[in-house]
Amino acid sequence: MPFGVALGRWRVGYLVMLLPALGCDEAGTAAQAREATAVSAPPRQARPPEVGVAHGSATASAVAPVVSPRSSAPRGCRLMSASGEVSQAAGQPIHPGAMLTGSQLLELGVGAKVHVKHVESGREWTVEGPARLVPCAGGEEEIFLGQGTLRTELGAGVRPGAQVLIGTPFGSVGYADARAELVVTERELRLVANAGEAWLTPADPAVPPMRVSGNKPLRRSERERLAAAPALASCARAATESENQAKALLLPSNQALGERASAHVRERQRARSLCASAAAAVLQQTRGEELAARLRELEAHRASWRRVPSSKG
Repeated sequence: MPFGVALGRWRVGYLVMLLPALGCDEAGTAAQAREATAVSAPPRQARPPEVGVAHGSATASAVAPVVSPRSSAPRGCRLMSASGEVSQAAGQPIHPGAMLTGSQLLELGVGAKVHVKHVESGREWTVEGPARLVPCAGGEEEIFLGQGTLRTELGAGVRPGAQVLIGTPFGSVGYADARAELVVTERELRLVANAGEAWLTPADPAVPPMRVSGNKPLRRSERERLAAAPALASCARAATESENQAKALLLPSNQALGERASAHVRERQRARSLCASAAAAVLQQTRGEELAARLRELEAHRASWRRVPSSKG
């Protein structure tokens, strides 16, 4: 088949396969999940959801928020309520009504509490301190939680194919519809789903995703916590591999295009999960200028694995 014809077919077929990986609110995630879990092979009736993109920032100037091409308006969350000591990374106060687009790192003191709601989907989360987090990373239904207690709302923002990603220093947590409580400290992670189900995907590819449901808590100990530097390195490698696979899709190959596109989607999913966990580890374990520098580095990796191949340039 002439390469020009193949390229035309690729543009249609690849975009169809790639759309679920571009965000957490596209339909068709079920097929994506079947591909992504083929290696770990959880039980047939309990497959982990695939989750969306992630990025974080120490201050508004450290990393610019990403705006979806679907709308010119900023996407993200509204701070619905706040009590106790709540501030941004540089110590600036933040008040109810503020728009959170993924460029704000929030710090909560002991006993402080915030309630945030995604402006498009209606997803809601409550976080209690002490906590450090980046809510609505990239304007999406995603949170980087370095420390704190996060509670999800059952039924809020639920729709086909919509998944939530929560990066933690112990791996990434995903769910579609659940009333769950996630506690993250320097020493442990505790996850329980009072209704629905959630999944913890460890950074170690040898460990399959773990399903949490039925009020049975899942715990991860300090020895399973990711160190910031190795987590960053894993994120960088996965992001580079994802981008390389994307570029290779435009080149002639003896391998079927569908197989290569599927492999690229899975690599994007892996990079997204690893970079979300790395962001949370950085939030937990670094401070000041080092924190801002590491988050800028993570944003560069995020841009790399999100990049869609183009025949131009």
